[in-house]
Amino acid sequence: MQQVLPILLTLVLTACGGGGGGSTPAATGAATASRVAVLTLPNTNGFYTEAVGDLNGDGLDDIVISGWTMNSTTAYVYVFMQNADGTLTNRTSLLPNNIVAGSQRILLADFDNDGHVDIFVPGFGETNAGMTNQNSVMFWGGTGNYTRTDWTDASMAHGACTGDLNNDGKIDLLLAGSGVWINNGSRTFTKTNILTNNYFTACSVIKETASNTVYLAQNNTVAGFRDAIAVYDFTLNLTGSTGYQADASYDTIDVVAADLTGDGNRDFVLSLNGNAVNAAGPRQILAYTGANTYAYSSTLDSKRSHYYAHKLTVGGTDAVLFSGDAGDASIYVGTTKMYPSAFTTMSSSGTFANVYQNATTGRLYMLQLINLNTFYTQEIK
Repeated sequence: MQQVLPILLTLVLTACGGGGGGSTPAATGAATASRVAVLTLPNTNGFYTEAVGDLNGDGLDDIVISGWTMNSTTAYVYVFMQNADGTLTNRTSLLPNNIVAGSQRILLADFDNDGHVDIFVPGFGETNAGMTNQNSVMFWGGTGNYTRTDWTDASMAHGACTGDLNNDGKIDLLLAGSGVWINNGSRTFTKTNILTNNYFTACSVIKETASNTVYLAQNNTVAGFRDAIAVYDFTLNLTGSTGYQADASYDTIDVVAADLTGDGNRDFVLSLNGNAVNAAGPRQILAYTGANTYAYSSTLDSKRSHYYAHKLTVGGTDAVLFSGDAGDASIYVGTTKMYPSAFTTMSSSGTFANVYQNATTGRLYMLQLINLNTFYTQEIK
């Protein structure tokens, strides 16, 4: 398993503009150098992961930060909500207890269908980091403070994703090392054993007319291939499985579903790294070619990626952020690279960043780690 770097660049971004189908921005854009705010965390996570979403329903991107520490089961979750001027305010006090065992991922969604976004922190464990499998934590959103539920699921959570697997209108969970958890709709989930192998480094779900197609990276369930593309009907029966592998010298570290080919169907978009430490790998599109079938379409570039890539929308067009160091991070709107200078203007004292948007002003901001527990925001558009 490739080692995670000290902070993981993540993004969920919705571009502003008049009603649906706004124009696509130009393929260039220089970042400004103005610092907006400095955020200092009272405790460090050591290794960081972040997620962006509208937690309080005001239309502005908010940020959740967590992570994990080497050889320790004490980490922290922080909530930063965006103000009208693009600055961020620490609202971690909304959480009843922000101490967790640690995680590589954060999933934001309205899991209980009450109109409020919830925060799911999958458990994490990796033997070469001296850790054991950890349990997961759910923070349930509401009109006031969050409430907390601790799960005893002992996840690996190198891979974790969501999808409505049984077509009942509720968001289910796929957790590496634990399995598939079906949402009961009453703030409870039931574990199933529909996966023959619960290990995967990343996953993504595309819902089709009568089934879900699930991409499982490094799942090793299809002979001759590391990755599996499995099809489950809405009764959770496996109806088909194929394999994909770019090359034996590459590992798939993330996959997202986005329509980068512009045909109205979502594609699987892959981030791969070379097997050697810090080796670059291709970023590829597996395009939709028919019901539950996907085939290699193109390679966008070849860079060293971090966990994780994320789908976003720019000018009404699907886009994907590929995380990475300053020279390796990139945003593709369709197959066009956007904002090429945004990540190269980061402070020399920090390498990693997050991006969030102020939907009112249309401005984009970068959140950058400048030491072990201090971030600043900087306008990039």
